[in-house]
Amino acid sequence: MFSQIASSVLFLSTLTSALPVMKRAPVEFNNFQLKVYSADPAVDGLFVTPYHEGAGFNTAFAISSSTSTYNLTGGALLANIPGTLVYNGEVIPTNEEATLNSLQFNIDAGATGFSFDESGFLQYNQSHHWLSCHNIGDPYNYPEASIAFQVGSIPGNCEAAFIVKV
Repeated sequence: MFSQIASSVLFLSTLTSALPVMKRAPVEFNNFQLKVYSADPAVDGLFVTPYHEGAGFNTAFAISSSTSTYNLTGGALLANIPGTLVYNGEVIPTNEEATLNSLQFNIDAGATGFSFDESGFLQYNQSHHWLSCHNIGDPYNYPEASIAFQVGSIPGNCEAAFIVKV
């Protein structure tokens, strides 16, 4: 049985390797806002907004209104923060165990891997593992929930969330 499966896999891989590779052009969106949908009623329906955390560093938080807009181009998520620069989106480890990564917008090169699925939900590396978290140790101790990306199990101070383009 194993040999039949192995030879079928080998045949299919040989067949598909001969086919031309077709790539879709990256989808670009301009001047949209991001909204949070979460099981946490304190966060559900709020807007994703970068808050200043240091020289060129802005952590994404969920607040009731936002003047920030975003662009998605080539897999990069860019934040347009009024009166400042355009910042590059990144998912950066928040704790030493790297089990939680915060969504940040910084002046460095940023990351690619951001996209929207067919329902308009924000993905990072084709995954929806977003969280809204309270008290993750941001330097200014903002009372708002920050937006993070789940790497391990969900910490007790976080709830699963979806981020949607509006």
